[in-house]
Amino acid sequence: MIQAITFYNNKGGVSKTTTAFNVGVYLSKILGKKILLIDADPQCNLTELFFASNTEIMDNPEKDLPGTSILDAFQDRIDGASHRIDTSKIVISKSKLYPNLDLIRGDFQFSARAEQYFASAIDFAITSRVNEKNTYVSFKRLIDDYRNKYDYIITDVGPSSGALTRLAFLATDGFFIPVSPDRFSMLAIKVLKNLFNEWEKTDELIYDTLSPFGIEVTKSFPIFLGSISQKYQKYQGKAKKVYDVWSNKITDELKSCIKDGSLKSNSKEIGNKPIISEVEDLGPLLPVAQIVGKAIFDISQDDSTYLSEINQKFYGQVWDTYNTKLIAYKDEIKKIVESLTI
Repeated sequence: MIQAITFYNNKGGVSKTTTAFNVGVYLSKILGKKILLIDADPQCNLTELFFASNTEIMDNPEKDLPGTSILDAFQDRIDGASHRIDTSKIVISKSKLYPNLDLIRGDFQFSARAEQYFASAIDFAITSRVNEKNTYVSFKRLIDDYRNKYDYIITDVGPSSGALTRLAFLATDGFFIPVSPDRFSMLAIKVLKNLFNEWEKTDELIYDTLSPFGIEVTKSFPIFLGSISQKYQKYQGKAKKVYDVWSNKITDELKSCIKDGSLKSNSKEIGNKPIISEVEDLGPLLPVAQIVGKAIFDISQDDSTYLSEINQKFYGQVWDTYNTKLIAYKDEIKKIVESLTI
């Protein structure tokens, strides 16, 4: 079962965090699933989205955020004081708006404190150094310890290919690749091909050394769950031709990666059609969602005051135009969620 997922691309600006949050809300609110979000991105944007609906917190920047940060969770492991993370010490943050949505919040200092530590673990976990082996599997163990408490675990990672992102990615069961229909996303897929091959090869070598040291962790490499194309623009109800050009090129590149095994998928359907969702450019709806701390598809007519120059709700055709986009976006999120059960 695909239970732990992430959205990863080594290219920024492709809506990884936004999509992760919206999928989390859809699973929790629409399907009634219990969801844990883990913010492993040094930018902590998922944490900002999660708490945006809590005015008591957002109106007081000096107020400490509730719950345990990801740096606090890993601190004993980084210090070498414990061979694994003690989840009983982690205080989970609760969403004020979505009761089934929880968070291990991000920390701006996490990358600075942990990146070199994780990099060392990758370099030396192949040796007999048990400390590095325990660090190498620390993300995997953290997620495994929460599997019986949550239906889905969604980890948000940054666009880097560094050690922190790498170990957080490898701890998941499956991943989506968000892209924009442009040249840079196509080139990013080419880079990911080599990146994943290197990560998988090293991962297999390290996992084969763990058992003699009493470290029992199941070896697996995340499955490719599909690509999500975002930010295309329409003309007369259809995507503009230039976006189709790049979408087709990205599709061909993804198919090539699936065929040569760089992207591993359990779905023949994904192999034939790797782009599973296409999201129109949402314009000002995205910053509105960030203000109110809601999923984009949850934006209400009352929230349209943030779209108005005179701070008034939209009515009639104006609101209908925006509402049509919200409904279409919800349908695209549904497609992503449905792919988890393939």
